[in-house]
Amino acid sequence: MKVRIIILTNIIILLFFNSVNAKPLNIYIKEANIFYEDSLNSVARETAGKLPSIIKELEESLGLRMNSSPMIFLIKGSSNFQKTTGSDLIVAYAIPIKNSVFIDTSRVFTKPFNLETTLKHELCHIMLHQNIDDSNLPRWFDEGICQWVSGGISEIISNQDNNFLEKAILSDKLISFQSLYRFPEERNSVLLAYQESKSFIEYISEKYGDNVLRKIIKNLSSGRNINESFHENISISLYQLEQNWQSSLKKKHTWFLYLSNNIYTIIFLFLSILTIYGFYRLIKRKREYKDEEEIE
Repeated sequence: MKVRIIILTNIIILLFFNSVNAKPLNIYIKEANIFYEDSLNSVARETAGKLPSIIKELEESLGLRMNSSPMIFLIKGSSNFQKTTGSDLIVAYAIPIKNSVFIDTSRVFTKPFNLETTLKHELCHIMLHQNIDDSNLPRWFDEGICQWVSGGISEIISNQDNNFLEKAILSDKLISFQSLYRFPEERNSVLLAYQESKSFIEYISEKYGDNVLRKIIKNLSSGRNINESFHENISISLYQLEQNWQSSLKKKHTWFLYLSNNIYTIIFLFLSILTIYGFYRLIKRKREYKDEEEIE
């Protein structure tokens, strides 16, 4: 999947620079090199204006530095963008090996997204990968941290009413983090993986503090692996911490609470079933009455 995205990304970059109609322009500032079409001039300038403060906030939140200026490609229209991702869920993505960020400007301003949080999320990926070896940066930690620094926003379009995490807790079908060094490709499993990653990092932040997360990131950037980094800063194994997190979720999400939170939907469905049953009984009575008249 990753190789496919890189190959298609190379193609879209070539098309971007060689298209006669696109007439690519660029704004170069210390923080990044921004490429865009002429029609996206205002978005490009807004991007350039926001980048200095975004980079500064990321460096403070992560305790890292942006070692080299990334390239940011502002893409107009979703068709070419979706060809590179193979999904209609993704609004933006980063390719750390290319030091590049790609943003679908046709959807980046659609709630709950906005340009600033999307830039912060994608540049977080770039900053983490510039400082941490890929072998020490599992996908769940990468995505969890980048959702944490961007206020819970990911690059994935998800129905906010569809809580995959809650359903997985109630059905005992959470995906173990050992299985999330790479994310699954199936749509609902991907959405669950994002929600799990976000919830776990938020759990650590609330229970141990943001500074512990920064210490874990620092350890990873120093070459320690994920298990060593967690044990050194939290004094328990990553596996045990995952079990504690799951236990805390199960206390918050019970069938009773689920039914209570969805009581109006349940009542509506129950009344709908009663209405259908009543209509069926009425039709049946009419037929029986008609049969009785014919017999007489």
